[in-house]
Amino acid sequence: MIAQIETIQAVDNLESLLEVPFDFYLVGPYDLSSSLLRPGQFDDKLFINSLNKIFETIPRSQSGIFLPTKQFFDLPYKPAFIIWGLDTNFLINSIGQLDL
Repeated sequence: MIAQIETIQAVDNLESLLEVPFDFYLVGPYDLSSSLLRPGQFDDKLFINSLNKIFETIPRSQSGIFLPTKQFFDLPYKPAFIIWGLDTNFLINSIGQLDL
């Protein structure tokens, strides 16, 4: 099972989440930034502090992150797994390749 950490409530309750035997804990940056009322502001101090708390609390071997943009490639964290890209990016790029 995978827990998705996508809200400030999840960040505030990380210790409780760790009591549930999840296999992995996946961070969703877009949803998390929106929950912090800073949608897409990935360089915002509150967002960065939230990421720091997550990756300082969750064991590395159980941590993962969804990377919506290349901006995240320079993260100081090295999670166990990374999911990269957006479905919409795939669709937009694919539509551009259609011979219409």
